[in-house]
Amino acid sequence: MGDVGMKPVIFLVTALTDVKQDGFSVKLRALLEQQVPVQILFADLNFLERATFDQLLATLAVTNPALVTVTDLFDIFANDQGSPLSERTRMRVDHTNLTVRRHTSATETVVRYLYDDQLLEEQHFTADQQLSYQNFYQDNLLTQVVFWGKQQRPVTISNFQAEALKETLLLNAQGELVYRFMREEQPVQKIFNGKDAATLQVADPATPQSEALPSKKSREPAGTLTVRNEQATIFKVMDYVDATDFNGIYDFYRYALKRLGAADARLYVSVSQNVEMSAVLPNQLIFNY
Repeated sequence: MGDVGMKPVIFLVTALTDVKQDGFSVKLRALLEQQVPVQILFADLNFLERATFDQLLATLAVTNPALVTVTDLFDIFANDQGSPLSERTRMRVDHTNLTVRRHTSATETVVRYLYDDQLLEEQHFTADQQLSYQNFYQDNLLTQVVFWGKQQRPVTISNFQAEALKETLLLNAQGELVYRFMREEQPVQKIFNGKDAATLQVADPATPQSEALPSKKSREPAGTLTVRNEQATIFKVMDYVDATDFNGIYDFYRYALKRLGAADARLYVSVSQNVEMSAVLPNQLIFNY
């Protein structure tokens, strides 16, 4: 039996790389061995990683799968009122007179629609023939991915540019837009230990530096600090529910965790995000994995 005095446990997962860390599996297995229920907030904005995440989680929680609950952003905001999508938001392909190619494996069925040598759309179905997601292409390059939920309704729309994620739109149960996450590259300054190059601090990626300092290393003995300029990927958040002004993606994670009840839970976050999450949750004890 788990410790009855222990608070509920929530893991924040924002990318597939979080789950692949040794710390994640070690902490998760230790809690499950103690019969502690664990809730995982899957807040990855690239829903293409969800299937792989589920597979990895199944191997990590094989001894006590009933103790693990996964909640994603759609689950949290499904009933919030949003804004209707325009007709141009979702790409659509007229299948009339297109060439169809189908491949079925033990886990999924893939259906492709082509116009001559141009791939226009690719549909992925689960083993029980439920539509999982649709890929749309222009000039054979991935342009949009629409992810479908258990109720066979779109839950997110991800737009790509040069096959790199540009933005993700989170929908509610009525198919309305509730949040838009816009990906950008911005310069940040990182401080390293001059002796072993270990990162000591990361400048807040939500706040671009007003004046970039040149990369430099102190002339003092080894062990002092090195300041480097690097490009960081950030996500800006646009709220279509009540126009909340989120200060970047970590502030949004804070709000999602609040909706999940994390204030009364033991919160585990990736060690790589400890600085950012501590900044938006200054009064909460945060554990790392």
